[in-house]
Amino acid sequence: MYKGTIQSQSQSPELSHCLHFLGKNWSHGFSFLVGIIHPEVISPPLDWVPGTELQRLFSSCPPMEMVVIQDCDVQMSDQRNIVIDSHSLQFCSAIDSLTCTTKISAPNVKEFICTGFMTGDFSLENFSSLVGAHLNMRLRGEGADETAKTYSELLAEENEVFAKRMMKYLGAVHNVHHLTLSSGFLEVLLQAPSTLYRQPPQLCNLETLKLEMRFTRGSLRSIAYLLKISPVITSLILTSKESNLADVGDDWESGLSLTCMFSHLKFVEIREVEGCDNELKFLTFLLKNSMVLEKLSLFFRYTSDSLDRGRYVRRFKRNLKLLPTASSSIQMHFF
Repeated sequence: MYKGTIQSQSQSPELSHCLHFLGKNWSHGFSFLVGIIHPEVISPPLDWVPGTELQRLFSSCPPMEMVVIQDCDVQMSDQRNIVIDSHSLQFCSAIDSLTCTTKISAPNVKEFICTGFMTGDFSLENFSSLVGAHLNMRLRGEGADETAKTYSELLAEENEVFAKRMMKYLGAVHNVHHLTLSSGFLEVLLQAPSTLYRQPPQLCNLETLKLEMRFTRGSLRSIAYLLKISPVITSLILTSKESNLADVGDDWESGLSLTCMFSHLKFVEIREVEGCDNELKFLTFLLKNSMVLEKLSLFFRYTSDSLDRGRYVRRFKRNLKLLPTASSSIQMHFF
């Protein structure tokens, strides 16, 4: 195994060391397997990366199976795009780096990870072989506080723009088998009024859906929508991020046209359960529509006020067991 840096044809000596790789030393050259782009590996460090130089670097480097772009503030001096078009890529990770100037086409990528801001409008064009995808979209920077209130205060115009972008990204990864989405993604997904009247993307291969979420009206509607467009999904894993939220109402499902049952959903896991009415309303919906559900696992969030909290949780469990179910073979597990 050979390790080093790719010398690009860039005129920027700093940027020529920006792309690091691991590769095999073959008699006819190198087969480069891993590319990592990160400002901290550049000496001296750059506050931002010129987009034209980055495009030259991608154009001149040998085929890679893996690319990781992290914390790069890519700036273009004109309207041209950075294009990553590769048939050799099998893993692609972009952390706080994709902008409206970036287009990615990678028909053989198996795993795609993207962490970024909803204000960026990048383009994902060909991910036909995708197995796993993680889309962590947010409004604020890593570590900044985001709550249900943050999203409830968005303007209607912002909701419209963000919802259309999230729907576009969802369509781009429609072949995925295992999908992870952030809570922010769910909050805005159905906020464009026209969304529900369009032909939705079908996640025809999706087997496992893993979500960070809040038990808000917007999130619950998005989860129900995702289940509707995932005809072969078997596993749903939720992690609740916030407590003491406003009531979602008894009509939170209205307008979703949920006329079909979830005929393959067998396993549901929810972590950080509070035992609130919103959770019970969602579980009511889930149990009445899941024909073959076998296992429901709830991991409760326990706090210091153990006595009152314990009684509250016990009442929640009793009410849950009284709910009607479409499946006759559900096992409920409480932790």
